[in-house]
Amino acid sequence: MAGEKIIENDRFRVYMDRERLRGQEKPHRVYTGDDRVLVQQVGADMAKAVSEGMGRIGAGDVLAPGDLVAIKVNLGGGIHGVLPTYTDPEIVEGLVDWLRAAGCKPFVCEANMRGHTITPQLLQVRGYTGFMTAKKVPFVNLSTVRRVSFSFLGIHKRVDLPLLLLRPNVKIISCAPPKHHWECGITCAQKNLYGAISEHKKSRYHRAYELIDHVVAAAARVMKPALSVIGTRQLGAGLGPHFAIPFDFNRIIFARDMLSCDMYCAEILGYPVDRIKHFQINSRGRPVSWTLIPGSVPPDPAALARIRANAIPPGRVDRSKKTLFVQYFVPSFLQTAAYHHFEWLLTWLNRRFYVPRGDPPPGPRRRGAR
Repeated sequence: MAGEKIIENDRFRVYMDRERLRGQEKPHRVYTGDDRVLVQQVGADMAKAVSEGMGRIGAGDVLAPGDLVAIKVNLGGGIHGVLPTYTDPEIVEGLVDWLRAAGCKPFVCEANMRGHTITPQLLQVRGYTGFMTAKKVPFVNLSTVRRVSFSFLGIHKRVDLPLLLLRPNVKIISCAPPKHHWECGITCAQKNLYGAISEHKKSRYHRAYELIDHVVAAAARVMKPALSVIGTRQLGAGLGPHFAIPFDFNRIIFARDMLSCDMYCAEILGYPVDRIKHFQINSRGRPVSWTLIPGSVPPDPAALARIRANAIPPGRVDRSKKTLFVQYFVPSFLQTAAYHHFEWLLTWLNRRFYVPRGDPPPGPRRRGAR
């Protein structure tokens, strides 16, 4: 019999069981039917682009003054110096500015991964420290806050989630770069929430062929974003998340529903949505659609053609799942202790073999321009 109820809504309940927090997912429909998607063009002034996009998507309808807003960034899977592989700090800064002007209380968050502990040094290298320090933006490492041992529907393993992102007064924005992923097809709104799982031993979910897809889908269902903000100046195509061919994109995709967002992003990335397992799990065979909001500026057709020509094939994703799983049996403490020392090698490989195949890095940007 479950113990004292802590949180309950239509998606899950959290309760105390012998001094330990536990969670239980409830059956619920994931897709909201709100298929509005906005494609906002990015110019020299990123803050202006973010502000206009938040206004056009109607962010004020879902984010109220006084709300705590978690900006879940994608940092753990990125590569130093290869901007298409991690969340652009300029987009995050623009979100912070808009949220504060709207009376919200934003914070930035990410959890530790096998390759990266989210340290102040990593935030510095990835370009976050400057604006976060100047604007006193809190950062929360989701691996260090109180956890809930969660039981998802259809998954036999319990997964640790951060209590912070389950609280009713916290709204989540999934903010990630659109990119290909060698085991999940794409990283966009839903896949980004996998990174919010508190455990740094997330590699254990890669050890069975489809377990990773089910955990990705479940994490997104329970820690469901109020808004998805998926964008980048240069999109990383190819063998993501660690190797990226950069192509000029200069767009931010805003969406009210994570499934509509990912369906549109899949089209941009040239990856068939019916082969994205976590998408199919959460759509449950029901139709999902997207409708562009008037004023949207779709990507340049020539850029789209280049991105799609370099998309990772679904067959390669299937093969990767069957061959890469061996590496995930390396003890987690060795992965955490050793992998980050080889970051320089991944950066070198990207710059030597992948970056030259795409567009040159963007020139100097007007940080904080108004």
